[in-house]
Amino acid sequence: MDFLEKLNLLMNAKNLNKNSLSKLSGIPYTTIDGWYKKGYESMQLSTLKKLSKFFNTTLDFWAKDSITDSNYEQFTNFELKYEEIQHIEKYRKLDTYGKEAVNNILSIEEKRCLDQNLNIKVENNSNVLKIPLADASLSAGAGNLLLTDSYELIEVDGNKYPNADVAFRVKGDSMEPDYHDGDIVYIHKQPTINVGEIGAFLYDDEQYIKQLIKIDGVYKLHSLNKGYEDIEIKRELITYGKVIN
Repeated sequence: MDFLEKLNLLMNAKNLNKNSLSKLSGIPYTTIDGWYKKGYESMQLSTLKKLSKFFNTTLDFWAKDSITDSNYEQFTNFELKYEEIQHIEKYRKLDTYGKEAVNNILSIEEKRCLDQNLNIKVENNSNVLKIPLADASLSAGAGNLLLTDSYELIEVDGNKYPNADVAFRVKGDSMEPDYHDGDIVYIHKQPTINVGEIGAFLYDDEQYIKQLIKIDGVYKLHSLNKGYEDIEIKRELITYGKVIN
């Protein structure tokens, strides 16, 4: 078990994400985020000590491969079911692309479950819904990362958009004239959409708002702006949800 796997287990045990870990431990968010994006090989000893103090672990804990480390068990009282151990064994057999795909799906599903607690209906005459507006943008241009740990709550007309689950800002002009740079789009989270519908997608670690089309048996992400070429789907496409406004 490597450093990030241990860190994720400890964070899950305390119901933390990168943002909350940064605020509580005093370690800058950019440092924590960098471990996931750039690696952790150059981590300073002072930072590792701060992390160990926060989670009440020894420095040796981070160097060991075993998940049965007594210090870890004492802290988390964490038990693995046999089925979960099997999942870990399968995960370790995956190549880099496979692990990234699994991590992306886990992050999306984790956020979906967390967001369910945020979809609060305000009890008033206007039937207002409060949904998370993510800091990350849905690219209508070159694409940018889907996953984000930060958001703000916005109010949405529940009568007009009762199925709105999460909101993103559009970035770029490839979906003009229907969607412009800076527009807010509402997403109903679902694992698939129909051909011809517009959705939010994750493809090759990039996030897009595009129309799903199928030409001669080939699926593509289509831009409404004719100045952009379609993106042919050659690898796994993750559908985040359907755009409903």
